[in-house]
Amino acid sequence: MLTFDKLREITRVCELRPDCSNREGGKLANCSHQVFGKMKKIVQKSQLSFAYVDSISDDAIAKIFYPNLIKRVRKGKRLPSKERIIEARVKRKGKRRLTWAKLFLEYESVDEKTAYRLTQFKFLARQMILEYQASMKQFYEPGECLFIDYAGLTVPVKENGHVTRLFVFVAVLGFSKRLFAFATRGMTTRDWLLALKKAFNFFGGVTEVVHSDNTVALVKKSGLLPLYTDEAKHFFRFYNCLADTSRVAKSQDNALAENGVSIVTYRILNYMQDMMFTSVDDANAYILREVNKINAAKFQSESFSRDDLFYKSEKGTLADLPKHEYQHIIYQKLLTVPKTYLISYEGHLYSVPHKYIGKRVEIRVYENGVMDILNRHKLVTQHHVSKRTSGATIVREHMPIAHQKDAEKTKEFFVAWGHEIGVAAQQMTLKQYDFTRNTRSRHIGKRCIALQKCCNKVGAAVFEMACAYALEKQQYDPSYVDMVTKARPWEFLAETKPGFKHDNIRGPEYYGGSSHG
Repeated sequence: MLTFDKLREITRVCELRPDCSNREGGKLANCSHQVFGKMKKIVQKSQLSFAYVDSISDDAIAKIFYPNLIKRVRKGKRLPSKERIIEARVKRKGKRRLTWAKLFLEYESVDEKTAYRLTQFKFLARQMILEYQASMKQFYEPGECLFIDYAGLTVPVKENGHVTRLFVFVAVLGFSKRLFAFATRGMTTRDWLLALKKAFNFFGGVTEVVHSDNTVALVKKSGLLPLYTDEAKHFFRFYNCLADTSRVAKSQDNALAENGVSIVTYRILNYMQDMMFTSVDDANAYILREVNKINAAKFQSESFSRDDLFYKSEKGTLADLPKHEYQHIIYQKLLTVPKTYLISYEGHLYSVPHKYIGKRVEIRVYENGVMDILNRHKLVTQHHVSKRTSGATIVREHMPIAHQKDAEKTKEFFVAWGHEIGVAAQQMTLKQYDFTRNTRSRHIGKRCIALQKCCNKVGAAVFEMACAYALEKQQYDPSYVDMVTKARPWEFLAETKPGFKHDNIRGPEYYGGSSHG
């Protein structure tokens, strides 16, 4: 039986060359002269035109050229159950899948008279499976989606005499199919986000959506709207893009990434198995060179490459990269601000504005050493992480007014006050701090406050003279200075000092030995 296109061609030759011989017509129609002669008789007998034959269906042509063709029609035969075929052959996986023989025997046992034979049963069942597995091809707009995944094949690297394996991240743009690959030491959340950040930098912009599978490094809970990890959510908010995942166990949803992984695996990673790199940077430099070659190569049966399509239609549609580089979160915690308005990180204390005492705040520490403290997703304050494992970093404005005034009372503050009174007062203040190395000592501060109160009570002049007297006596206790201000011994000495001089009275100079040879 000839094909229907061949029958249409024979009709056309008969119409254009009605007087040609069978051999000549057979050559023109590309068939044997015997077949051409037989079909020519039917065309002439039925007075067929090419226009008519070309306009009718294949079944109508078959009735004209093969009127005696008998089609076997199986009346009363029942079709296999489509639901049972799909459940047993598609939804079941591996060894749980039923064999064709078992399915046929099950189908035949219902009613042998109405059952098809095995060959026809398998043909009909396979048609049902093909219809069920119909796939809708997805099309993506420029700059719409980036598909990401990790390759299964790892890459060897030798560092410090030890060989380890690197995991290779692959990203594919949905429109231009432009590729990117990057090797990481693992597949942790930080590795995924580091590689994705490198991908955005490579493409020079951010897509509207990032599509991945349901990796536990990024996804807490899968579903129609998946729940992402806190750091993943922070990353996508930073780049102002959406994130989506494939359906569970439906790798076809991430087909572009799977295809990109296959390309990178067979064209790059397979060759790297026989190479030995000395660092991650060396491996990534090689991968980048090979990826650029793939992107620059023309598509099969096309006159353009991935790069051509990207720079022509997609690069301009990507969103701009953020002005500041993304910093990974190395520490994150929720806690309640205590009464001291100080929170601890690695043994060091950091201040929070006192109005947030008793409220919940979130601590985020980034890889660049910056600490953000947030309340209800609003930045409250920011610190630089101290290298000291003890002590405290306190911002003055975070303290209540009373605490600010109290915190001002340091050695520098009291010495400056003493300087305003006089030299003796300044020296007396300095002597108080001889008992400690802490310039913020609360105990010494109380002694200095006692000196201030004493000065306020008697006046600066009397207080200065009292300090001078106490320093001369080497008495530095504030209570002694207060006693001196009350006794005022300099006045008593002035009253008892004689107003005349006797030559026969031995004075202090005599006992000092100044008048003896």
